[in-house]
Amino acid sequence: MDNKEYLDLSVHEIKNILSAISGYSEFISNKMVDGDRIFEFAEKIRGLSDILAGYADKKYMYEILHNHLHEIKMEPVVLCKELENAKERLEKSEQRKLNFQISCPDIKIYTDKILIEELFDVIMENALRYSIEEGTAEITAENLGNETVVSIKNRAEKIMEDELERLTEPYYRIDKAASRKMGGQGFGLAIADEIMRLQDGEIHIMYKKGYVIITLHFKNERRN
Repeated sequence: MDNKEYLDLSVHEIKNILSAISGYSEFISNKMVDGDRIFEFAEKIRGLSDILAGYADKKYMYEILHNHLHEIKMEPVVLCKELENAKERLEKSEQRKLNFQISCPDIKIYTDKILIEELFDVIMENALRYSIEEGTAEITAENLGNETVVSIKNRAEKIMEDELERLTEPYYRIDKAASRKMGGQGFGLAIADEIMRLQDGEIHIMYKKGYVIITLHFKNERRN
């Protein structure tokens, strides 16, 4: 994606959301709705405003990472603790629930604490938003010699191979209408990919028998 196309998509996304907010506001200001429908439209405006704020936050984070503007400070962190903290943050902020089952031995990884928090936040948020039912997402971690691998597995609609390859692209969403309705901005996995690159790690995404499986591969050379 070249800079012009990237800018066009940014403007297009923002204009779409602002246009919807303007439309609902116009209905209210022109007294074209009354009674409970006023509250319904006000709630739609609030929801769209939240999406716009989330879009701005995620786009800002992506630009910071993509342009290497974050000063990386590597330190040992307890992997399980960071996973549990991310789970707690998500449970407090989201109304829709997904049961995260975390299986993690006592492992430390050498990483940037700010980036690892952002990484686990977007990965769990992605699992929550695109799970096809309010069931369970399995998160496992294991030390495999020269790398530590974190795996996130959740039930999801079928994803074709060519779509899997594009999921880490900024703005790419398989179902844009459904994604926007759930508050997705198309930056989550792009941010995760940038974070792993900055730490010489890798992210892999696969679809198998009704499940999306995301694996994060951290190199162990600098582990404490």
